[in-house]
Amino acid sequence: MLKVRELGNKALNLINKYMLNVIYCLVNKQNEKIDVVPNKYVGSKVNYKPGKYWGSSRHPVLLKELSEDISVFSVEILEYVNDPKCLVQRELYWQEKFDVVNSEEYFNLAFANQKFTSLNFRWYYDPISLDKGYFPKHKIPNGWLPGKKPKEKDSKQYPKNVTTPHEKISYSLKGQKKSADMVKKMKNTKREQSPHYQICHNKDLVYDCIDLRSFAERENLSFGSVYECVRKRGYYKSYTFERTG
Repeated sequence: MLKVRELGNKALNLINKYMLNVIYCLVNKQNEKIDVVPNKYVGSKVNYKPGKYWGSSRHPVLLKELSEDISVFSVEILEYVNDPKCLVQRELYWQEKFDVVNSEEYFNLAFANQKFTSLNFRWYYDPISLDKGYFPKHKIPNGWLPGKKPKEKDSKQYPKNVTTPHEKISYSLKGQKKSADMVKKMKNTKREQSPHYQICHNKDLVYDCIDLRSFAERENLSFGSVYECVRKRGYYKSYTFERTG
């Protein structure tokens, strides 16, 4: 293996002309100057050619930065490797040397050739771009939130047979202890959904001094329901239903 510092000008000229196997460090120079992390990625490349390759990371933040302005990036060659079979071994050496997985400076989420484990990893998303990624706690990008996407304000899903307000309230409170105010609200909601209540309150006709029992029989309603609705609406007078106004 050849270290960069051991190469002369002639060798460097040959490197620019021919493709070689390298261990590289991709650096966002702009972020590095202002101490914005992460700003580096350490990887390896077989048959590397300068200016044609910009890393193999799938980190969503790094990919976005590359797509926005690739000119702020540079590729620093850490080592040239003659034997491709030794490439991963040397890549791991450099990654462990810089502790890229645990360091906040690097985009690397795992060491080379090591089986990925999701232990302590969670999904996070960018609330602005809605990009998402799988990160450990110490690698969460700034401003990203837990989850794959924002939660909807009303994400409550009801079964198809739950349609009325009373049924939705009952379904939502299933298994929970109900307060007195909630029980009262549920009773009122159920009463307002009944056909008796709907007819007595929405009848587009004028009844003057009609016997409530006759009215209930004609509309196929229970006398008790009619009486209760009329009494609460203030239309009750000597067992008559009077439409006022």
